[in-house]
Amino acid sequence: MLTAAGNQLFYYTFEKDDKHFYKIDFMLTRGSKICPVEVKSSGYMTHASLNAFRKKYQTRIQNSVKLV
Repeated sequence: MLTAAGNQLFYYTFEKDDKHFYKIDFMLTRGSKICPVEVKSSGYMTHASLNAFRKKYQTRIQNSVKLV
């Protein structure tokens, strides 16, 4: 649905520590801003990657979305 709506999709990972990475499932662009999208299975309520991404790039984010 995201690509059918004309979005170009990007996947993003960044280092959590020496052995682990955070991941953002989809990154959408909105002009000079970005919108990270995190997809979770039903019942899975934590979103550490999205929280860490929002903290790290707060000035560059337009909106963030969690799909359950």
